[in-house]
Amino acid sequence: MVQKHGDEIQVVYRHFPLNSIHDKAQIAAEAAEAAGAQGAFWEMHDLLFTNQQLMNQQDLETYRETLVGFAEQLGLDVDRFRKDLVDGTYKGKVEQATQAAMELGLGGTPTIFINGQFWQGPRDLYIFEAILELEKLRSRQYAEAPPVKIDPEKQYVATF
Repeated sequence: MVQKHGDEIQVVYRHFPLNSIHDKAQIAAEAAEAAGAQGAFWEMHDLLFTNQQLMNQQDLETYRETLVGFAEQLGLDVDRFRKDLVDGTYKGKVEQATQAAMELGLGGTPTIFINGQFWQGPRDLYIFEAILELEKLRSRQYAEAPPVKIDPEKQYVATF
């Protein structure tokens, strides 16, 4: 949708690492932010998602090195990336997003909001395309019915 409608939509990503389920979810979210600081958030996001099984298979230090390997694979400044992870540069940002999600009562991921409204419907490209088209037509909708103008000199016939 972003590729097709990038000038019409905005995707806002908020982290909600489920730390009680995935003990390395926090560091993965921080890695995405560290990559984002170098212009590669979505590329890192995609690598993390594609390789999410490593989160459960590796201990923390091994996984941290895997993340650094992803940064290298993406052509990032690896020293800066590693420093961001070690220093916890984005830890607060991820924790704030997590707290906001909890305050909204979110229970899991992914959670989708459309124009500030929680979306519980199907997560299908065709549905989102239809929603976008409806939103584009919203400005053409009447807020109220136009005034009725009856000409007493005319005869009106309704056919049902």
